[in-house]
Amino acid sequence: MEIVTAARAKGVVFFTSYMKRFMPAVEKAKELIPRLGRILTTHIRAHQCWGDVWTAPGSFLKPTGDQPSPCKARLGGGILLAGGSHILDLMNHLVGRQDQVFASMATPPGSDVDGLAAAMFTGPKGVVHWETIMHGHTGVGYLHDGWDERVEIVGSAGRLEILSNEWNHFDTKAALCIHYDNATGTSTEYRFAPVSPFARAVAAFCADIAAKRQTVQSSITGYEVDEMIWAIQESAASGKAVKIGWKT
Repeated sequence: MEIVTAARAKGVVFFTSYMKRFMPAVEKAKELIPRLGRILTTHIRAHQCWGDVWTAPGSFLKPTGDQPSPCKARLGGGILLAGGSHILDLMNHLVGRQDQVFASMATPPGSDVDGLAAAMFTGPKGVVHWETIMHGHTGVGYLHDGWDERVEIVGSAGRLEILSNEWNHFDTKAALCIHYDNATGTSTEYRFAPVSPFARAVAAFCADIAAKRQTVQSSITGYEVDEMIWAIQESAASGKAVKIGWKT
């Protein structure tokens, strides 16, 4: 929050670039959420193919002597930070802040970083089941390429699904949004051409910076994700539910 406070005091536009918000499938889902009625439950997960880390973690995940693993040295942690942070932001973007979390984490044998983080959040818009994991299943997922990242939001009037492509294959693959409307009993698929969410995010940020305005994303999205990461770690360590201590 110190960075955000300083930016606001100076009138500086400030962003944390969580680019998944700028995927066309996510933008379409955000547009359709009001048509779901009361939000009852959300499932969101990122299953990423890092290899067979649970039986034979590679050198990237292993510390050497008194030195941390390359993963910890470069990324600061494991799957919670590397993959979970982005889908925490996506969760917050789509269904809002949560009040409480009960979480569990696991570390692959011989590694010094987490390979699994799972949590149940509760808040104003029902229950959120959230999970991120390293796995070695090369043929699973929406596009059968080992990347299995998806969102399912169930409401009283319908359901939304987002099936995502791998983050660095945006030049050839695209995410899919599916909306089921219970009033009509119809399911609509929204398909999009491959596009870089990174480029779209940068373009949006640059436009706001040039106009000296903060419209496309709040200045506190990074803080919000950090607060949720801390709560997940605290809950996993204590084995108890933790209230999320929002400071702003």
